[in-house]
Amino acid sequence: MMAGASAGITQLQNVPPEWGQGAEGYARRFANYYAYATTRSLLQMAGEDILHEDNLYYGSGERGMRRQVVYAVKSSVLARGNDGTQHLSISRSGSTAGAAFYLPALAAAKQRFGRRRSGQLRNFDGNQRRRERDSRVPAGCYAPHFPP
Repeated sequence: MMAGASAGITQLQNVPPEWGQGAEGYARRFANYYAYATTRSLLQMAGEDILHEDNLYYGSGERGMRRQVVYAVKSSVLARGNDGTQHLSISRSGSTAGAAFYLPALAAAKQRFGRRRSGQLRNFDGNQRRRERDSRVPAGCYAPHFPP
């Protein structure tokens, strides 16, 4: 849901302008935010398993608005260990940083890959013609589609 909302906001702002407007531009923005969220979630889950962290939010049981807000803010950066003690959540902060660094590197690699292929990955029709021409690609296999 957040990917759809984020894609809608950036669609209204036309960011990035290279993706254009309309359904295709929205789809690219949605895929971008969805990939970021998925990458971040996978990295966080792996980090939680490796580091034995629990990032779930548990109710404070505190009375009073101020105490509940302070507890909620603390819980956004703290995790519980196996013994129940709270410490800085490495898996949560590491997954955010990892996703932020991983996706731009992936986009740059896709761009370089697309240039080297000299237009073979421009659209699905081009991929179909390539499959028909290149017998090394088995029927039913699709080459990846990267935006121009």
